[in-house]
Amino acid sequence: MRRLRESDGTSSHLRHARFHMARCKRGEAIHATLRDEMIPVFDQLKQRERDREDADDAAVDALADVYSTEQVLEDCIRNLDGAASQADRASSGLRAQRTIFPEGYGVEIKPEGQAQLLALTPLRVRFQPFVAGNAGIGAAVTALDTAEAAFRAALEARTAADGDAERLFAEEREARRAVRQQIESAHGRLCDYYKAKPALAERYFLNAAVTRAKKPGDKPGDKPAPEPPSPPTKPTTTSSGKGALSVVRAPVASTMGATR
Repeated sequence: MRRLRESDGTSSHLRHARFHMARCKRGEAIHATLRDEMIPVFDQLKQRERDREDADDAAVDALADVYSTEQVLEDCIRNLDGAASQADRASSGLRAQRTIFPEGYGVEIKPEGQAQLLALTPLRVRFQPFVAGNAGIGAAVTALDTAEAAFRAALEARTAADGDAERLFAEEREARRAVRQQIESAHGRLCDYYKAKPALAERYFLNAAVTRAKKPGDKPGDKPAPEPPSPPTKPTTTSSGKGALSVVRAPVASTMGATR
């Protein structure tokens, strides 16, 4: 029997469990018992995988919302710069644009994520003296307030979505462990059942040393067809902050690095 490893992906675990269940359809009472034990374990892993995939999709949607709302916020900062420039043209010597954006608005929109929110605090201090006396600046500030609230909510939603995805991935890994435990238990009991010929137990597990017995009509030297290799698991990605999904979960046995 090819033993599953903790680093094996969910698809490999499901494939091994499915093969074992199918092989146990025919046999004695012990085979029926082992099949009945594996069915809920298999179903649980399949459901955990679906839940985690849905959570990954939700995390991608949340990331897109962060990009969208931050873009709106940056546009509002640009509009505030334009409103300050118009106010200066309307009132000689006001110097609103130079006061609000002493280094230009570009430095105000350069930060990303939470840093962008923090950058708004000194900006508010600088534009506050000009809000009451100028309708254009006041309207730009009102739009900025709305955009800031939407961006803050998007960041919070993304943090929650990423947390849900990680939690469900941990539950998926735990469901994988349950499959491995059930396969190991079934293997041990079948080896005991076939004490006289323990190799017969291997028939009930994928990639077993003995896949089938010789049948009449087999040609000399014929060998059973090898089991096809398990399909590679697809790495999934996550990220922190505003940046793109770029950190790949490598297939190692760690809290953040197990293969999906």
